[in-house]
Amino acid sequence: MRRLFTAIFVLAATFFISSQAYALVDIEARYWFTNLDSNVTATSGTVVGTDLNLVSDLGLDDHESFPEARITLELGNHSFRYAYLPLSWSGETVTDTTITFAGKTYPVFSAVSTDVQVDYHRFSYRYDLINKLNNRLGIIVEVKYLDGRVNLKDAAFGLDESTRLQIPIPAVGIGGQLAIPFLANIRAEITGMSLGSMAYVVDGEANVGFHPLPFINVSAGYRYLKFHVEQNDDTGSVALRGPFVTVSANF
Repeated sequence: MRRLFTAIFVLAATFFISSQAYALVDIEARYWFTNLDSNVTATSGTVVGTDLNLVSDLGLDDHESFPEARITLELGNHSFRYAYLPLSWSGETVTDTTITFAGKTYPVFSAVSTDVQVDYHRFSYRYDLINKLNNRLGIIVEVKYLDGRVNLKDAAFGLDESTRLQIPIPAVGIGGQLAIPFLANIRAEITGMSLGSMAYVVDGEANVGFHPLPFINVSAGYRYLKFHVEQNDDTGSVALRGPFVTVSANF
């Protein structure tokens, strides 16, 4: 992770030094109101785990809201972006059937507490094929890094098991912006990639924004994110969708 971030920083600095274009830094804060659909399976050796739905089987709330931070360096037609989205859910339920997780059996009527944490990092480079009067259309190349952890605990039976999935996924996509002078802008982008049975991800969004003050942009939109990871016989799938709001400032 550190080597990847350093490489991206050095590349951005190289463009900055060699480019005659005006450099612009955009800092964005957003809040996403999500609806969750997710499954996880944790297998240990020959003990196959139960395919668990995090909402219906483990009692997690399928409606949660999350902050996200993004910083973008724009150099003419080139831009570099880092985004960080921390996701977390927790819930409690009494199981109505026996489940197997990470090699251990949770008997029927277990009082299971579940904690899920996912860190979603994005390192992006974008080149605008069209960049005129703030109307843009560009190609996106990025690395998405997923770090997910799931913990199931039942204090009465002394069970406390976890699984962790970590994987970088390269992705490509396209993004565009339509500017309405002095009024608003419409933006959309989608990125994704499949690594076969190992992993796949798709992340798409669209929003409408306006400038209440110079150098300040406020927007609202809708986003869909889905990823699936298989690692060491464990699997995790998450699908999130919902509206978001953002505030950004550029310098």
